[in-house]
Amino acid sequence: MFTRNSGIFPFTTDAWRFSLRLDHHASDRDLLFFRHSYSNLSESNANLESLVGASRGSEVEQFDPTTAVGWTRVINPRAVNEARAQWNYRAYGVNSVDKVGPEIRIAGFGTFNHDYLLPSRTIERRYQLKDDFTWFTGSHSLKFGALALIRGTHSEGHVFFGGRFAFGDLPGAVLNPALPPSFTINALQSFNLGLAQTYIQGWGNPTVASTHPSFGFYAQDGYSIRPGLRLDIGLRYELDKRLQPLPTDTNNLAPRFALVWNPRGSPKTIVRAGYGIYYSPTYYQIDWTVNALNDINGRRQIAQAFSSILTPGPAAANNIFTTLRQQGVIGVPRPTRALMPADLAQFGVTFPQTGPLPPFTVLFQNSPDFVNPYSQQTSLSVERQLTNSLAVSIAYTYVRTLKIVRSRDVNLLAAPVDPTLGIRVWSDPRSFVNPLVAQRNEFESTARAFYSGMILELNKRFSRTFSLHANYTFSRATDDATDFNSDFQAADQANLRSERALSSFDQRHKFVAYSLWTGPGRIQIAPIIRANSGRPFNLLAGFDLNQDRHDTTDRPIGAGRNTGHGPNFWTTDIRVSREVAAGEHARFELMVEAFNLMNRQNLASVNNIVGLMKGPFHVTGRADRLPTEPLGFTSVYDPRRVQLGVRLKF
Repeated sequence: MFTRNSGIFPFTTDAWRFSLRLDHHASDRDLLFFRHSYSNLSESNANLESLVGASRGSEVEQFDPTTAVGWTRVINPRAVNEARAQWNYRAYGVNSVDKVGPEIRIAGFGTFNHDYLLPSRTIERRYQLKDDFTWFTGSHSLKFGALALIRGTHSEGHVFFGGRFAFGDLPGAVLNPALPPSFTINALQSFNLGLAQTYIQGWGNPTVASTHPSFGFYAQDGYSIRPGLRLDIGLRYELDKRLQPLPTDTNNLAPRFALVWNPRGSPKTIVRAGYGIYYSPTYYQIDWTVNALNDINGRRQIAQAFSSILTPGPAAANNIFTTLRQQGVIGVPRPTRALMPADLAQFGVTFPQTGPLPPFTVLFQNSPDFVNPYSQQTSLSVERQLTNSLAVSIAYTYVRTLKIVRSRDVNLLAAPVDPTLGIRVWSDPRSFVNPLVAQRNEFESTARAFYSGMILELNKRFSRTFSLHANYTFSRATDDATDFNSDFQAADQANLRSERALSSFDQRHKFVAYSLWTGPGRIQIAPIIRANSGRPFNLLAGFDLNQDRHDTTDRPIGAGRNTGHGPNFWTTDIRVSREVAAGEHARFELMVEAFNLMNRQNLASVNNIVGLMKGPFHVTGRADRLPTEPLGFTSVYDPRRVQLGVRLKF
């Protein structure tokens, strides 16, 4: 299987993009515009990397046209109205190259075959109406606006249909109780012995569809207090209608203000400050999940079955895998056919959509107090023009984000601490609300994130034909949740505070410099240099160490979240272009673009499956290790790439 999935495989991308904009002055007071854009993308194997086998490759299809019209009307010198309407259609589908499955995940070594979350097909139809009215009176500029967005979504997700078997490190006692506790077998050995750690599969209706509107209203006053001092104050209300049983948050009020100050009335120095609350709409995947994978009034739209190596009797995950492989249902190295409910009946595994819950069912639900996440953003900046051709600025930004969606298994109680391991272990059925439920994952609005950053910027114009811009960011980001996907739940679900750590998106240092030179013959050369420090990554044991029935969340004993430090990144890109006349009203722009011009090998990801690694845990990737070894690098960003382009302007 490893041989078949290793090597060089084609990565194809076929993208078509088109855009058109027409502007028309109907009169001195009326401006009309029309815009249409079209995008069609077909892509395969974009997800392949060292620990993702070729059979786990994906196929992506996207069709995305958008049409917008607008009318700006100058009612009188003190009143202006802008009206816009937009229509968008988006069809997005993802499927696996292998259509059979089941997915085989060998922790730290690779993931193979059909993705058990696919295929996924979503069609969105969006109709938007927006109107803004501005009125100038004295020292005030008043602005009012409203937005209505009607969203129709048809989402089809075959989650769990293909099935997944997961293999991880296991204690030697699984083979022979006489073996010492220090003896373990790794995930690859577990796979060769057929010792599947967990198995999950589902069947049912994969489609959830709804029409869910969104509305927004705002009022704003821009007040020129005196020359060189302006204050903007506004209030916005947003309503993001959700599909039941997900509640709709109805109190999303967002105050905002901004201040611009020229000390002593000097245009060479500008101080800016601002504060605002910003709400995020809920991702439709959550609406889909709490409908399709929930138990609502005794009915399960997609019925699931879960089992582990600890499940008693014939339904144990290792027995299911070994038996189906012996029967030829599961093909290794090449998948033979899809797993069907009839194949699982011999183990007592069924998928009833009504009636009592089958043993070890996996459910997804939402908390009754689920709300939209929001962020409080504060900024302060000072800009100074030092000379006619040199300007510098310093800015500080602080963002506090609350009510972020996380997933938590509410079937888990606070288990006792194992005296040998020193961590909570859910080995006792009494540590579960319902021992016969495998997981009851709940989406709740309890996670938080914090960001603070300082930005230094320099702009220098050396001549009419050459300018340079550079900026440096020093920042820190922390949070206590990475994603609402259940694979990213807390290691200890009875102690969510222990998840507070550097964010997976923390980037301490970032530097960008770019310039533009216009040469003879209307040639333009624009290089850009980008460099940033590495991001944190989470160390994982690769198996269900604490027996909470989640094998993707456990960390080595004593390791905090995101203690690994990823590789840094820097690259140089360049763009060379020239415009050529093509008649009186048309021009061709000829372009040559090079990305990663120096062809630097920028390492992208690290194998974070480290087993029961001992501390210290503040580690980095190891270039002396193979991708399948702990801390070995598993992927790189793109090498040098050159592309040619032609643009017609008329």
